[in-house]
Amino acid sequence: MTADLMALETEVRDAVARGGLRPRHLVLVSPLGERKGMRYAYRVETDDGHIVKARHFGSAAEAQRVHDLRLGLEGAFAPVLGCFGAVLIEAWIEGAMLSVLEAEAWVSTAGALLGRLHARPLGPDVSTRRETTRWNEAAAADLALLREAAVLPAAGCEAARAALQRQDPGRARVALIHKDFCAENMLIDTNGALRIIDTEQLAVEPIGFDIAWTWHRWPMSPQSWARFMAGYRAAAPAEPEAWEYWRIVTGLTLARVFFQRMPARLDAQLASLRRCIASAAGEEISTR
Repeated sequence: MTADLMALETEVRDAVARGGLRPRHLVLVSPLGERKGMRYAYRVETDDGHIVKARHFGSAAEAQRVHDLRLGLEGAFAPVLGCFGAVLIEAWIEGAMLSVLEAEAWVSTAGALLGRLHARPLGPDVSTRRETTRWNEAAAADLALLREAAVLPAAGCEAARAALQRQDPGRARVALIHKDFCAENMLIDTNGALRIIDTEQLAVEPIGFDIAWTWHRWPMSPQSWARFMAGYRAAAPAEPEAWEYWRIVTGLTLARVFFQRMPARLDAQLASLRRCIASAAGEEISTR
């Protein structure tokens, strides 16, 4: 264990103690382990046998921001228990992670859950639309990195750039979004209910980003995607906009993330990104 990670664990122990619990045993549960590099999550067992999840957000401001956004979310999301400095503490949810086959049975329920999240009222001073400048800049940076690393050829980068310019809506509807809504972050609890166990990136950002991210991160058959979106539309505040644009933006982000942190997933993500670029150019129609 690195010295930095040992220091973080000390902060986590202190935060749990400030929450009135006596931490006995910590286990790093972030799937990437030390390679995650940020927002490390720990399973914390206390002296009296109680179990909580504690996540270190790197800064007190970021931990507090996510804590405040999570207050009042419906029961499917693991409830927050407190925020102490840079550490957010939440309930530990016991259950079984979704298998590929099980996930198919829950797509409609999951879609409705995401729709309800997007439908949560925003504050009166929060604009419901934002310029896409930030996401254009992020996509340009991802393209530059992928081209320089020879991950995406020059022709592919140019096709992506042209598609983004053509499909850019200029302004996008925003809502409270999850930013990693997929089967890998869900389980069925001991009461047989669908629960979301990883809500570390909650933010008020474009709806299209969230839907497109799920499309990439949760591969479904066309029939299952249709059921997911039917569940979503039954609860969502509006129809997703600029579908082709957001699929390319999120596809580039994921390609960069997998290139840097999870190379084993890169080839599949690049194939998905190429399909999105071709679809945006009218060369291919994707039904999922």
